[in-house]
Amino acid sequence: MNIHAEIISGKSIGDIEIGKPIDAYLTSIYQENRKVELNTFDHPGLKLHSYKIDDGLITINADENGTILNVSCRSAYEGKYKGVLRPGMSVAQVVAATQKQLLIHGFLVVDNDFGFCFNLPSPYDDDLDHVSELPDDLVLEEVYVKDKEWWR
Repeated sequence: MNIHAEIISGKSIGDIEIGKPIDAYLTSIYQENRKVELNTFDHPGLKLHSYKIDDGLITINADENGTILNVSCRSAYEGKYKGVLRPGMSVAQVVAATQKQLLIHGFLVVDNDFGFCFNLPSPYDDDLDHVSELPDDLVLEEVYVKDKEWWR
């Protein structure tokens, strides 16, 4: 796990890749003496295993077969998406750094890139239609990379 690695849309955070088996990473994560909290929960149609590393610095969500579905990181993560965007930015900073913003299913998607998105905190994760409804100083603490097909 590399907390300085570039965030790659639809592919990886911390060099942890979507679509790979979680087992490919767990041994090295434990060898680095990182704290890992495992939670299992039901999501419509599947059982998810969520591995929260170092209190959510990085979270890996895998299906019941151990295939990584998505990866998220929080503001202590040091890598960036396209050298600019990262968790811990304010809404105003994100708007200034992007051309287009879309609120969908509790996430802020930028520049029509559905492989990278900011998680919206409660109560902003529901019933909003436009980024202008978010406070400019709202800090977006978490970003996700997902397979772009996830949205279908």
